[in-house]
Amino acid sequence: MKKRRLFKAFLSTFIIFNLFSTSAMADTGYNVANSVSPEMCNSSYWTSKIAEPDKIIMNSSDIENFNKSIINTSGTNMANLECVNENFNGVEMVNNLSNFTLNNTFYINGNVMSKDYIQNIRNNIKNSDVSISMTLKYGIVVNRTVLKYQPDSANWSWRKDQWDWNENSATSMEVNTPVVVYFQTADKKFSYIRCDYYNGWVSNNDIAICQSREEWLNAKNLKDFIVVTAPNIRLEKDEVDSSLSEKFLGMGTKLELVKQENLHYNYYRTNWFNYTVKIPVRNSDGSYGTKLALVPVNRDVHVGYLDYTRKNTLDLAFKYLGNRYGWGGSLNSRDCSELVMSVYSCFGFKLPRDVSTQSKIPTAQSVANMTDYEKSVVLDNTPAGAILQFKGHEMLYLGKVNGKYYILNASGSINSNGVNTYINTITIYSLDVLRANGVSFYSAINNVVNIK
Repeated sequence: MKKRRLFKAFLSTFIIFNLFSTSAMADTGYNVANSVSPEMCNSSYWTSKIAEPDKIIMNSSDIENFNKSIINTSGTNMANLECVNENFNGVEMVNNLSNFTLNNTFYINGNVMSKDYIQNIRNNIKNSDVSISMTLKYGIVVNRTVLKYQPDSANWSWRKDQWDWNENSATSMEVNTPVVVYFQTADKKFSYIRCDYYNGWVSNNDIAICQSREEWLNAKNLKDFIVVTAPNIRLEKDEVDSSLSEKFLGMGTKLELVKQENLHYNYYRTNWFNYTVKIPVRNSDGSYGTKLALVPVNRDVHVGYLDYTRKNTLDLAFKYLGNRYGWGGSLNSRDCSELVMSVYSCFGFKLPRDVSTQSKIPTAQSVANMTDYEKSVVLDNTPAGAILQFKGHEMLYLGKVNGKYYILNASGSINSNGVNTYINTITIYSLDVLRANGVSFYSAINNVVNIK
């Protein structure tokens, strides 16, 4: 190892060591930020500071109306899929989508993405089988998947040594997410789709096409369902049906609940002490179907949506503490705004995807031009679970302790002693922590979104 590399490695280790509380590690066995005590790592610490933590903030009708108001607000990029125009000009859409440009240099497997590689992606879109007059199709997501900006399965990175950050990832979509499908790429590996909160390219293996709008509506608008309330659960291992074996289900996933007594599952097992649910599947011809599966009652799920309370909000958020950061929902994890989306989805909220679009939520309050004192007055009156934002990042507010404001967030990096230090973990710390540019999180905050 060269001396310069050795020094950099030592410096990085020294910086990371000084970011964390050694006394906390002695007490817990794991590292926490300097400003964080071990008891702060439990949601009960924060809910104990709330006057009425179990008070229902909004009921199901309020939440439904709130969702409608978001859809009707400009800049949220939200859509009511049931009202999307079924007819479209495929030729025009293909021409627009195939003329994309990349403003950055990307690497694939450590090599610069070539112009030929990019052109092949364009051609795959341009040569799609489309016509001037087309009718969209209706689909359901069958595997937890990541929507891509461009139809390509490779990992796009900004640096040649960056392996776990795919810049082509736009957002994840959970199992049972309804989508509208426009057309396929020429190689028939990707489809251009729209879900409630985003549009982009998805692998055809991860969606199934409904035979009718009615079938899609029935799959979309579930009456009896369970919601996954952990970062993820998996179905049990199944030697009979590999398509269901250990299937990944992320927080907020809704599964139709089948209420049937003494159901025999796969001829050798009953549904005692299990929720019987329908899992969407892709048939061999790409069409939509369902299979029955069992979810043990010990899994972290809830029948119907959770009540929207401050306690439930923090309890859900803290289940992510320590999980890795997942740009665009990659790595089966969450980035900052997806973390917020997934928590609030357990109550029935349909929030926009990105920080910029969530900032348009009708209850958002700008603090961009406030003095530090004015901002502190706002934060002192901000409830736990509210969203704090600055350009490109957002956090869930926890509360104030000894004059410091605390947050839980999916953190990419922070500044320590003038050096950008990668965290890439869902963590908690105080707002006096510095960003990579040397500005404190507190000073950077320009927006507060209270979902109420």
